[in-house]
Amino acid sequence: GVLANTTSTPYKVFWGGSKTQALYTAAELTSLGLIAGSSISSIGHVILTGEPLLMNNYSVSVGFVSSTTLGTGFIAAPTTTILNNVAYTPPTGTGNIDYTLTTPIVWDGVSSLLVETCFNNNDGGGGSVNSLSVASSTVATGLNLYRTQDNTIDVCSNSTAPSGTTTRPNLRI
Repeated sequence: GVLANTTSTPYKVFWGGSKTQALYTAAELTSLGLIAGSSISSIGHVILTGEPLLMNNYSVSVGFVSSTTLGTGFIAAPTTTILNNVAYTPPTGTGNIDYTLTTPIVWDGVSSLLVETCFNNNDGGGGSVNSLSVASSTVATGLNLYRTQDNTIDVCSNSTAPSGTTTRPNLRI
């Protein structure tokens, strides 16, 4: 899919902080050609538009989970951390943003892949142009959640209920 998506993008700097969880089911991974034992050494997104800003405390985590839906609330964070609370500014322009895993993760052929991102600038955010649009697809309810908050010190860990959307970022693996 090539839908534009600034609502649940991992780079939503219109707000002072944002947490996302996207679930990619076993059926979806299989349709992409993965088989049990497939190794994933990087993940990424395709940026369509936007002007990046610094994201403080930016984290990206991935892992396999038995869940086939997120439901209405975030589930336990994935166990493989790619970036952990770093100051990160996405590259300017359109194209791919990829993150290399220090140690590849190996798919068991039945689990879903969970990707979690979070940043917290603890401020009022930027402008709408600062939420980078990522290539996305329409998916079933419960596969993509996000929480955006301004001026909140604990965006990545508080219990405020997330919002759901059926527009989920496409994942490069």
